[in-house]
Amino acid sequence: MGIILVNCICLIYINIFNAMLDVNRFLGVFYEAQYHLFKYS
Repeated sequence: MGIILVNCICLIYINIFNAMLDVNRFLGVFYEAQYHLFKYS
């Protein structure tokens, strides 16, 4: 029972971590696009 609970918690943390990585990647692309727009305007 305990091992199953630990596995579930680990999966939840991995999902949160992946979601945070996706947000960081999106923000990085967004800021880079803004930088290029600002530079060439």
